[in-house]
Amino acid sequence: MTFRSNTLVGLLPACALLAMTTSAQNLPDEYYISDDGRRLVAGGLEVGGYYSEDEIKVIHLTFAQSNFWTLLEESHDNYQHVLATMEYNGNTYDSVGVRIKGQTSYMQLPNGSQKFSFDINVDAFVDGQDVAGYETFNLHNGFQDASVMRDVFYKHLIRPHVPAGRACFAQLYINGQNWGHYCMVQDLDSDFIEEWWWSNDGTRWRADKPPGSPGGGGGMWGDGTAALNYHGADTADYQTYYTLGRAEEPNPWDRLVTVCDKLDNTPIVQLGDTLDKYMDIDRCLWHLAAENAFADDDSYIHKGKMDYSLYWDAETGRMTTQEIDGNSILGNMALNWSPFYNADDDNYPLLYRVMQVPEFRQRYLAHLRHIMAASMQQADVTALISQYRALIDTVVEADPIKLMTWAQYQTGCTTLGNSCNTRRNNLSNNTEVSQPVPTITMVEHEVASGVNQPPVDNEATRVRASVTSANGIFRVMLHWSNVLPGRFSRIEMFDDGAHNDGAAADGTYGADLSGQPGGVWVRYYIAAEADNPARSVSYAPAGAEHDVFVFQVTPNTSPVDGIVINEVMASNGATAMDENDQYEDWIELYNGGTNAVDLEGWYLTDTPFEPTKWEFPGGTVMAPGDYMIVWADEDPTQGAMHANFKLSASGESVLVYDPETLLVDNVDFTEQITDQGYARVPNGSGPFIIQLPTFAANNDNVGVKEARAIKGFRMYPNPAATQVVLVWDDAVPQPVSIIDAMQRTVWNGTVRSGQPLDVNGFAGGTYMVRLPQGNQRLVVVR
Repeated sequence: MTFRSNTLVGLLPACALLAMTTSAQNLPDEYYISDDGRRLVAGGLEVGGYYSEDEIKVIHLTFAQSNFWTLLEESHDNYQHVLATMEYNGNTYDSVGVRIKGQTSYMQLPNGSQKFSFDINVDAFVDGQDVAGYETFNLHNGFQDASVMRDVFYKHLIRPHVPAGRACFAQLYINGQNWGHYCMVQDLDSDFIEEWWWSNDGTRWRADKPPGSPGGGGGMWGDGTAALNYHGADTADYQTYYTLGRAEEPNPWDRLVTVCDKLDNTPIVQLGDTLDKYMDIDRCLWHLAAENAFADDDSYIHKGKMDYSLYWDAETGRMTTQEIDGNSILGNMALNWSPFYNADDDNYPLLYRVMQVPEFRQRYLAHLRHIMAASMQQADVTALISQYRALIDTVVEADPIKLMTWAQYQTGCTTLGNSCNTRRNNLSNNTEVSQPVPTITMVEHEVASGVNQPPVDNEATRVRASVTSANGIFRVMLHWSNVLPGRFSRIEMFDDGAHNDGAAADGTYGADLSGQPGGVWVRYYIAAEADNPARSVSYAPAGAEHDVFVFQVTPNTSPVDGIVINEVMASNGATAMDENDQYEDWIELYNGGTNAVDLEGWYLTDTPFEPTKWEFPGGTVMAPGDYMIVWADEDPTQGAMHANFKLSASGESVLVYDPETLLVDNVDFTEQITDQGYARVPNGSGPFIIQLPTFAANNDNVGVKEARAIKGFRMYPNPAATQVVLVWDDAVPQPVSIIDAMQRTVWNGTVRSGQPLDVNGFAGGTYMVRLPQGNQRLVVVR
């Protein structure tokens, strides 16, 4: 498996994705662009930082309460976090919340054992407090897992295929006592959603009864309660069986009811066409295949509830199932599960009904085969277990309260590898799994400028693929989409010599994609069906639909002249404060043209995948020679010129679009230096360089003797409609007077540099702004 860094590049105005360098694209963190620039992939990135697998995280929890252990034991049932101090990596985090968690890992611990699993909430008592960007995480005790690595092992192997939490190893100390080895596992919270989806504006549920509810879900596994079973139109009938997490809309339960209705009540002959509108069925099939491949006891396919969660994605309007637990994979009792385990039980509708749709069944089998081939090879699995053992052996052996003996641990590690191999062999012997499938190679697209080059505005694109099959080819389909993210459409490909496919019957299939507007991103993949009764299918790329080919139609450039991104500061430590006395990242625009430009309806973004991310407010006019600052702090509530995104000092993109979403200007930057500007030199037209910042001023001034370099003060925007910002070279507040055309003082007061002044109540006209540094003319427009 190939792993890549998750920092990606921006796009120059007329370049294809193929020409990208490795900087930032502001995709979700778990997405990346392949080295050849042709594929957009979700999953499979090497995890660094807080959840890196190459070191053991040492965590110290200190409780000041004399009865802290009693409080912790009570926390399991009352769901109240207990106050603690946490030390990690040399840093101390005050007022962290700790709670004992778990079901069987709590109730079935040996008598007297205190090696519980813990839920750590870093911001339970201090809003916004986090560790390396994470506000919550879990410490799992490895109950019934003699290898005490299954959580990390499973997450590592399925993350190239499904959204799954990050996981690593930790050593825990409580009030100075060694609490031993743990698996540290990411919570499926908003941070997790932002890593895998294009926003976190959707709704999360866990398929388990609400905390503290008596009886709740009731029944045993497969009881037909929380497996997306339809219970009627009343949303109250679902709130007994599911726990609602975060929701951004007023009636989130309606979404769940709709999905259950469509899944359970749509006639099977219509289900293939209907369900994909309400569920990301491909993602769900990958999830089911991963659970089955690794014989996951804590799963939808076994329990039908509790150990899986749901996410309704606001961007696509579709539901997706998600993996939770991994400590119970590859148990002896499950190694002989059928690849369609529980698919004959109507209490599991995501199996029972979906697997009756031939296309879905074959898609599931294709995903299962790929997981087996990519993540279950014996040599790779053995090497991974050896890598983990080299890291954790010493800590496990010294664990004073471990739940198994040292000998049982050693045997458990060997058993884990053997069980994975046994499971793979058992699946391989299944008749449906072992069906031969077509082989797809040489996938490419072509336009007038060449093979795998970007098309121009509304230019049709020819797609070709070579396909061979030992049992014949029934058909080849091209799946494509012109939205990010979203559903795919499909068209048939032909090997008849009439579809830009070369000679007839030469094994090359072709189809044309219709032209798309400039700037549109197109994703596509190939599906080839064998000419056997099952119509066994294969895909290229094999990881479709989360691994697909991609290109961008060359963006059309805006006819507006003069507006450029002039300077960027992606790490503002002490350079300039906004009106809230905060040092936030900022983006400077400059009008180098000869005409005033009204930016109302224009857009600023940090990703070409989302050109309309932040819209300039009304009345934002830039006169020739004007500078304008936009604060990139992801907090539009702080003012009109505060964007809804932040900049990354490690590198990314900034782009400006006009009201027609035509590209005006963009910049891609790599790693930045705190309190250094990334500026055009010469000012307004030159290439970008890192230099001393020139906030709202001419970039050529750097190198001129300090105070003289930007003499007087700057004022923007000018003309102005709602507010004007005054900037000078030091932090000393200055007296300001604003005089109208009749020489009347309409405003005066003391102002600090960078503080906006409200001119919303001023009549349209010309005013004089006076400071000790000098006078400037201000035009207010209405």
